[in-house]
Amino acid sequence: MIILKESFSFTQIHCAVPPYICCMKSNNYITRLTIDLLTKNTEARDDMMLSVQYVHDFEMALFGIKKSEYYTALFSGRLSSIKTLDRIWRRIQLDHPSLRGEEWLDRQVQAGLAVAPPKDGQQELFVFVV
Repeated sequence: MIILKESFSFTQIHCAVPPYICCMKSNNYITRLTIDLLTKNTEARDDMMLSVQYVHDFEMALFGIKKSEYYTALFSGRLSSIKTLDRIWRRIQLDHPSLRGEEWLDRQVQAGLAVAPPKDGQQELFVFVV
């Protein structure tokens, strides 16, 4: 349901839903939903698809989309893109170390974004002397 203020303009449209959902093209509500999920569910910190499921379930309930219409809604753009959800999930974990899972460092090393610390008994290849 959309509620319009007396002096109508496109910037003054307000929804009768929580504030973080007011502008559905904004990623703010996805960020807040993902932070909420990562705070409550530690398993979701290492499984991005749980975040996708959480956000899509929320959007489907909000828009009245049935489970049988999931693929149609996803591919028609009525649900958030999985790539967008993945980027937001990764960005939150980068910015908030407390919301990282146990496998976070391994994913960073595999992607070439971090260097794995040496294992016990393993020597470093380069020693820098200053």
